[in-house]
Parts: sequence; structure tokens; C-alpha cells
Amino acid sequence: MARWSKKRSTRSILGLVVAGALMLGLIGIFVNGVVTSASSSTSYLSVINQSFATQANAIFTAQEPDGQALSRLLVNMPNLTRPVLEQKLDALATSTAASAASAADTISPAPSAGIGPRFVAIVEQRAKGVKMIRSAVERLLGMTPLPPPGTGGSTPVVKPLISSSEATARLSAAGALLVKADEAVGPLRADLARQPGHAQLKRSVFLTARTLVSPSSMASLVDQLTSSSSLAVVHDLSITAVSLTPAALPTPGATSTNLPPTTRLVVTVVVTNHGTVTENAVVVTASLTPVSGGVSSSASAQGVARPGGALSLVLPALRTKPGSTVTLTVSVPPPPGQNNTSSLTRTYTVVVAPATPNFG
Repeated sequence: MARWSKKRSTRSILGLVVAGALMLGLIGIFVNGVVTSASSSTSYLSVINQSFATQANAIFTAQEPDGQALSRLLVNMPNLTRPVLEQKLDALATSTAASAASAADTISPAPSAGIGPRFVAIVEQRAKGVKMIRSAVERLLGMTPLPPPGTGGSTPVVKPLISSSEATARLSAAGALLVKADEAVGPLRADLARQPGHAQLKRSVFLTARTLVSPSSMASLVDQLTSSSSLAVVHDLSITAVSLTPAALPTPGATSTNLPPTTRLVVTVVVTNHGTVTENAVVVTASLTPVSGGVSSSASAQGVARPGGALSLVLPALRTKPGSTVTLTVSVPPPPGQNNTSSLTRTYTVVVAPATPNFG
């Protein structure tokens, strides 16, 4: 019985030895796998980080001319004409927005340690700052953004003018955002250099002279813009043509407008904008006032008149009465700031011929 126990004990010890050896082997395989995986991950991140840096540096390089152009524009803006200033603002906004869109493509696959979103934020802040500057200048001066490509020249909605103090506040906020973006580049470069691959981001400065966007500089810029003769805000609308349907009968020497028998009169009015700002709500009203046997009626229509352009509006039909005489008044309320209003009202004496036996 003792011998049997001894043999069984020996077999148990051998079993434990074999099990221990297997366990050590498994641990060795696991440790080796971890080490191999870690080495592979580090190598992978090195490639990703270096690829990211290459793309990011290309975007930073592309932004340098935009930053230089913005600096020049902030100095020369008051001396430009409105069309040239609008073109330069639109070009800067389009270019920086394109850089922001490209930045989003650099972070897939993602570089180490949240580097990607921080880079995108810098590029997007630069684009947003430029957009804020464009918007503030446009609304201070009453300028209209150029129609986006592919829109067929559609007329954008014109936002109300803002005061000088509001423009200064908005421009100062835009400047602060641009400075913040520039200040974020240094820490981003240092953090990326410490990551696997030790990739190098270039030094990127969007604003070469930060004093240009300080609150005091922006206040001075607003004063110069509002006093600039080439950028002056001028409101000048006039009624340049009025036509009737049915058309007036040819009556040489008559002091009245003579119409054939009709119960409805359609008035078409052309309003020309001789000013420098887009008039977003031009309201044209035509009204008939009885002189003899007529009926009162009125109609209105509204549209947008761009600087140097003409707005043609066909008004809803007015009620008329055959055999009557009425006064037709066509008017446009003057926009704020327009002092000469004599060209915004036209008055006609309209004589509607009596109905004939075959009328209606």
C-alpha cells in the first residue's frame, strides 16, 4: 500500500512539473506577443504621424499667402473701391474655407494624442476669423457678397447694416480668434515632436503683425472705412420707367394717358439703384384714385435692387371702370439716408374709354 502511494505521489509531482512548464510557456508566448504588438503599434503610429505632418505642413504653407493678403488688406482697405474690396474679401474667405475643408482629411487615420483635432481647430479658426472680418466689413458698408459659384448669379439676402461700434466689436473678436489660432501652433508642434516618429510641423504664422487686429487698430480701421470716399454708403433709388397693360392709346398732344375700355390695369415699374449699396426691400406701390366715375384700388410688390442695377416689378392688377377718369400714383418709399426723393413718385391722369357694344 505504501509503494502504491509513493508511485501515485511521483506521478502527481511529474504532472505538476509538466503543468508548470506549460504555464511558463504560455506566459512567454503572451509576453512576446505583447512586446511584438507594442513594437508594431509604435511603428504604425510613427508612419501615421509623419504622414499627418506632411499633409498638415502643406496646408500651413498654403495658408501663408492668405495671411499675408489679409495683413495687406487691413492696411489698404480704406483706399479700395467697393467692388475690389468685395472681391478680395470673397477670395480670402473662399481660400481659407478650402484649407479648413482639407484639414479635416488629414486626421484619418488619426495621429497620436489628439493632435489631429487640434490642428483642424487652428485651420478652422483662421477661416472663421476671415469670415467674421468679411461679414463685419460688408454689414458696416452695406456691401453684398458675390454669388457663390454654380448658383446662377442668385441674389443673396442682404443683412441689415451695423453700427460702427458693433463693427469694431466684431472685427476685434475676429482678430482675437486669429491670434488664438497662431498661439496654438507652438504647443501643437512640441506635442507632435514627442510622439512616435518625432514628426516635425513647420512654424506657421497667419498674422505677421498682430497689432493690425488689436481692438484699437480695428476701431481706427472702422473710422477710416466709414470716412472713405471710395467706400461711401450712398442710397439713391429712382423710378426710371412705368408701363401699362393694356397699353395707352396713341393720342398726340394729350395731357392724360388714354386707355381702351378695360376693367383691369397692370402696372410694370422699373426702379434703378444709382447708389452704392444693395437695397434689400424695395417696395413699389401703385394706386388709383377716382376723379370721375372710377374706383379706388391699389397694389404693391417688393424686390431687391443691387448697386448699378435695375429692378423690374409687375404689380398685381388694379380694378378699373370703363368710362372713368382716375389718378394713377406710383411710388417707392425712400431708403434711410436718401434725401432727394423727387424721383420716387410718378403721377398720371388715366382716362379709360367707355365700353363699346362689343366690350366684354
